Amino acid sequence: MGPGPALLGGHQGTVYALAYSPDGRLLATASHPVIRIWDVSGDPRPLATLTGHANGVTAVAFARDGTLLASTDLDSSIRLWDLTDPARPRLLSATAAGIGNIFAAAVSPDGRSLVVAGEKSDVYVWDISDPARPVRRAVAKGHEAAINAVAFSPDGRLLATGGGDRTIRLWRAADLAPLGVARGHGGTVYYLAFDRTGTLLASGSGDRTARLWNVRSLDRPVAVLRGHADSVQSVAFSRDGRTLATAGDDRTAMLWDIADPAGATALATLTGHLGEVNKAVFSPDGATLATVSGDSTARLWPVDPAGAARRICALVFPPITPAEWRQYLPDVPYDPPCPTAS
Repeated sequence: MGPGPALLGGHQGTVYALAYSPDGRLLATASHPVIRIWDVSGDPRPLATLTGHANGVTAVAFARDGTLLASTDLDSSIRLWDLTDPARPRLLSATAAGIGNIFAAAVSPDGRSLVVAGEKSDVYVWDISDPARPVRRAVAKGHEAAINAVAFSPDGRLLATGGGDRTIRLWRAADLAPLGVARGHGGTVYYLAFDRTGTLLASGSGDRTARLWNVRSLDRPVAVLRGHADSVQSVAFSRDGRTLATAGDDRTAMLWDIADPAGATALATLTGHLGEVNKAVFSPDGATLATVSGDSTARLWPVDPAGAARRICALVFPPITPAEWRQYLPDVPYDPPCPTAS
């Protein structure tokens, strides 16, 4: 797995949520009741602290090109922030949604819609085309308990939701027409994520499992992933779709090989957090897994061996030459771990 994780502190309580900007240069982490913005383009450094939420911040999501951040909290508040200058964020709007505790939020890929859900078991869609004046556009009913998870497919056509009724519901995002229901989890569905193709959906649950579903056939899961000793709070696909990360109340994150989804196998268990791991998200380049925890920290784990090798080789100068290779390894074909630049 390479070197150990970078530790991001500064929060005074449980860190519930995190999100990368689309270009991977910024990371937002959220606790009670603040959001911290980090520059993670190099060695992580804090840029700004966003205040104003009166209760625990439950979700953060970037939109557009990373200059807009949405945040929600347990007081039914939705806030939209301008991060054009991430060191000097501006609050664009603060909306009292009036829908009870908000547990989950997601921004559509086109950046025009914000979906929020929570204790009232309904799905709410807000038009955020003008982030200074968000407008509630639609409501969908179907769940029979609180909703803990919402996720858009990468093309924005599908919306998935899950919650306390132990079901996953699939909707057509354009008009919230119901498309199907997946059953099988034995506990609350806490998190959902689509892979890059939009055909594979991952779910994490209070039944200690993560599951993979083909959205074209929700009758049964493609795979059931068992390995956590407590509730699975988060799931995330790597950029290439070959790895799934899961995180849970057992204070660990796990990496799974899902190159063959039906034959998914555990690759590694990441330990070190001193509290439950509430979220896990891959960086857009796939080289890092970010996690946040009840221990008041975020951690950045190097998870891409090729990327780690490139970073190590960048520090090795000059690289070994063919002549040096022949001197020390005359009977081995030239194959340096850090090739010379072409």
